[in-house]
Amino acid sequence: MKAPVIEVEQLDGGLRTAFVNMPHFRTSAARLTVNSGSLHEERDTAGAAHFLEHVTFQGTEGMPTEEDVHRYTEENGLMRNALTNQTITSYMANGYELETVGYFVTQAALKPRLEPKTLEKERKPIVDEIRGYASDPHYLPNIAHYRAIRGERFAQPISGSVEDVIKITPEHLAAYHARNYRLGNAVLVICSSEPVERQREYAQAVVADIQEAGEDKPTPLVLPDFNPEGITSSLQLLDLPETAQTAVSINYGLPENQSPEEQLTYNLIGIALTKLINRRLRSELAICYGASAYAARLANLNFGADQNWAHLGLYASLAGEDSIQALDEIKGSVMGRRLPTDTIEAVFRVLRRNTDHMIENPPAAMADSIQSILANSRREHIDLEEVKDLVDRLTVEGLRKIHKDIADTPPVIMATSPDPAVLERVGEWATANVA
Repeated sequence: MKAPVIEVEQLDGGLRTAFVNMPHFRTSAARLTVNSGSLHEERDTAGAAHFLEHVTFQGTEGMPTEEDVHRYTEENGLMRNALTNQTITSYMANGYELETVGYFVTQAALKPRLEPKTLEKERKPIVDEIRGYASDPHYLPNIAHYRAIRGERFAQPISGSVEDVIKITPEHLAAYHARNYRLGNAVLVICSSEPVERQREYAQAVVADIQEAGEDKPTPLVLPDFNPEGITSSLQLLDLPETAQTAVSINYGLPENQSPEEQLTYNLIGIALTKLINRRLRSELAICYGASAYAARLANLNFGADQNWAHLGLYASLAGEDSIQALDEIKGSVMGRRLPTDTIEAVFRVLRRNTDHMIENPPAAMADSIQSILANSRREHIDLEEVKDLVDRLTVEGLRKIHKDIADTPPVIMATSPDPAVLERVGEWATANVA
């Protein structure tokens, strides 16, 4: 199947849009993503991004009550959802007609009623959701790692704390919405069997009556306590039972990457290293509960040009007494040796499969992929055939060279544990092994 043509453009008011004509599908999908998440909250609006996501489904200008929202969803056969993270909030709708999915996401995101009674109704479910997150054994270690590698502000829970949710007011939500939910700070993706001209006409009509003040472009976010160059190691003591898992990670700096090709290449290396870590720590040594490698980047779009930093993280969760052995294996056996040919070729096969699958995806999955690209970059063009071409150009030796270049950078060592003795041993290891 030939990859669909994706047309990216900016409408009046600054709204970035992607229109995708998919005539071989009966369904349609829309995604409206605001480039604002928990990191964009002020001190008195902590938890507002996630809270707002919940409350918008309780009533909008065109669907005044929660019952109206449910009725519209059911009568039009829609699947709807939303998500919030540190940098974005996204509203999703899948259905049959272009008009119904587009109407739903624009109403939810841009025209919520935000009535006090709906806030009070939703407050307890959000508190319960936060308590559910906090019961995950990885919850506190993840926060501690975020704090170490990206700063205190990044470490704040996406949903806010229970105390934040209890004290937030309708005025706080309205202020956060007015400041961040602007056309110039949003991305709209439409995938439909309708021609692009019809999609464009509809999108222009939807935003025509939205009058806004302020700039029609995103405001970069600066994290004042973010200082990766000053970090050599971070040891976090957690108030957990000593039977809880210890988490250790080694983070290597990545070169600046702007192109999708570079980002995809780093992601492939992360996939290959995940296979190697699991094979070595879990299968061969039987010491690791879970392991992964990932490439992460703080994008200019959300963090400002002077805060652009990326890293390759290698993470393991294990019993405290196994920490030093795991660190030795990750640094020596995984990062200290060249990538095996069979592992790289296996990753290539997965990539080819995933690429073909993406091109054949229905509108809902296609819309998810496109909104992720546009919400995290300022790209003005998306061509899925480019991804297929990249797969054919990648080589085993090319990935090995990039892997070696990364391994030659000084790593950041991090550990979280309920056992102070484990942290002391990790600190000694970091001192001896990090240049």
